[in-house]
Amino acid sequence: MALDEAVREMSWSPDDSVYKAVFLLGDAPPHMDYQDEPQYPAVLELARARGIVINAVQCGNLPTTQTAFMHIAKLAQGRYFNVAQDGDAVAITTPFDVVTPHLSAALDDTRIFFGDAAARQMAERKAAATATLHASASPATRARRAAFNASASGAANFAGEHELVAAVRAGTVALDALAPAALPAPLAAMTAKERAAVIDDKAATRERLEGRIKTLTADRDRYISAQLATAGETDDSLDEQIYETVRTQAAAKGLHLEGRARH
Repeated sequence: MALDEAVREMSWSPDDSVYKAVFLLGDAPPHMDYQDEPQYPAVLELARARGIVINAVQCGNLPTTQTAFMHIAKLAQGRYFNVAQDGDAVAITTPFDVVTPHLSAALDDTRIFFGDAAARQMAERKAAATATLHASASPATRARRAAFNASASGAANFAGEHELVAAVRAGTVALDALAPAALPAPLAAMTAKERAAVIDDKAATRERLEGRIKTLTADRDRYISAQLATAGETDDSLDEQIYETVRTQAAAKGLHLEGRARH
C-alpha cells in the first residue's frame, strides 16, 4: 500500500513543530482484502502518532470512494476534497522551464556528502532519487524543485543532514576536524588545503546558481501570473486546493504562506 510506504518508510522529522502531510489521491477505495498488507486504519493510527496529516483527494465521483476518503481524512485530521478525473489542474509551460532544470541539475552537483557508512548510504539513496527525478520529471516540475531548493526554506531539504558544503558554510562542521574515513574518496585523498579549495569552489558555484535560479523563478512567476490573469480564475483547480490546504494546515505550526499557488 502506497500510503503505508509513505508513513512508515519516508524519513519524517520527529520534531512536533514541523508540518508533515501526505496527499492521498485516488479514484477507488482502498483494498481491504489483501491479507499480507496493513489495513489503512492501522496506517492512519501510526500517522497520527507521528504527527502526519493525511489529506484525501478523490478523483471522480464514485460513491464508495467518497465514503472511504472522507473517513480517511476524518481519522487523520486531514481534509477531503473532490476533483474531476483529470485533476482540474492548470499546467502552464514557461520559457524559463528550458534553462532552470539544467541549473537545478548543476546545483545538485555541488553537493558533497560526508559521515559514517549509514550516512553515506542515505546520501546515495538521495542522489539516486535525484537522478531519477531529473531523468523522468517534466521541465516544469524540475523548475519548481529548483526554485524551492534555492530558497531559504528549501535549503535544509536540499542539503540534508550530512552535506559538507552547507555544513562548512554554516560553521557547524570544521573541515580540518573530519577524519578521512568520513569523507568521500576523492576528498579523503587530498591535503587539507586542497579540500578547502574544493569546498570554496563548490560554495561559490552554489551561490552563483542559487542567484540565477532565484532570478529566473521571479521571471517565471510573473509570466505565470500574467497567463492566469488572461485565462481567468482558477480557484477550483487541484493546484489551488492543495495550496490552500497546505497554507491552512501549516498555519497551525506557525508557518505562513502568502500568495497563490505557482503552477
